[in-house]
Parts: sequence; C-alpha cells; structure tokens
Amino acid sequence: MTGISQSSDTAQRTIRHLVLAAAVAVLFGVQGCASSIETFGLGAGVGIVGAFSLLGCAIGCH
Repeated sequence: MTGISQSSDTAQRTIRHLVLAAAVAVLFGVQGCASSIETFGLGAGVGIVGAFSLLGCAIGCH
C-alpha cells in the first residue's frame, strides 16, 4: 500500500467512527426525550384518573 492509500483508509475509518458516534448520540438523545415524554404522559394520565375518581367519590358520597 502507498502512503496516500493508507491515509485515505484512515480518514475513511475516522469518518465512519464519527458518523457512528453521532448516530448513537442522536439515538440515545431521542430515547431520553421519549422517556421524558412517556413519564410526563403517565403522570398526567394518573392525575386525570385520580381527579375523576375523587370527583366520582365526592358525588357518590354526598
């Protein structure tokens, strides 16, 4: 192999590693965001169910 060919292979390998690292970072970033949204949705859903349960109990017990 020549020096130019080796440096070209090294550059391509470095670019592939950077692209892979960026893809993994984006994937984990999106996953963290999805987890936050899911947690918020779960908390809001439990809160709404609790509010309706309390309202039903207040009407039923009155």
